[in-house]
Amino acid sequence: MRLSDAREGERVLIEDLGDSPETAEIIRLGLTVGRTVTILRQVPGGPAVVESGAQQIALGKELKDAIRVRLL
Repeated sequence: MRLSDAREGERVLIEDLGDSPETAEIIRLGLTVGRTVTILRQVPGGPAVVESGAQQIALGKELKDAIRVRLL
């Protein structure tokens, strides 16, 4: 499933970052395959805020649509 399909409060494992121009930006934010994140805020059709370790990262719609995840 895509990160944009996850609900607030869910923990997910990043399985794929996609193969698009957004991939490099996702990696620069510190999100890599195998990393676990928690969905803090999910705006349908808009941005998401995820927690990864001690940091919170805001992702625009294009970025959250590019990331494939698995529920934990």
